[in-house]
Amino acid sequence: MKGYIEHEGYVESINDESIFVRIIQTSACAGCKAKSLCQSAESKEKIIEVKKSSDYQSRSISQGDHVKVIGTTQMGTYAVVLAFVLPLILMIGCIAIGIEYVGLSELTSILIMIGVLALYYIILYLLRNNIAQNFVFKIK
Repeated sequence: MKGYIEHEGYVESINDESIFVRIIQTSACAGCKAKSLCQSAESKEKIIEVKKSSDYQSRSISQGDHVKVIGTTQMGTYAVVLAFVLPLILMIGCIAIGIEYVGLSELTSILIMIGVLALYYIILYLLRNNIAQNFVFKIK
């Protein structure tokens, strides 16, 4: 499927609003035959929350069922921008502006950068419920 990310997993638990699916997220080289030699293959277990909707009422999903969780590639891009791109821009911007335009020392610019990054991540934390609305997974 183009434009979608798909993971296989098992239903961990179900409540009134959500279905929790345990997936095993593997790195790109986890399937490589030489993974035992290079030590770089990783896999992590994660639990994905899938909000129930009207189409789940027609399906009988129970704990322990094997399912596929689907998300859009746009969600992945959005996550990368929030987690890596914006913080990088903030870091470079703080240091460049502090040193070049304000005339601060490197140490002062770095300390300000750390403060700005801390503020950025605090704001992300406070907006986590709004951000979570952009990450909608479905069960196939």
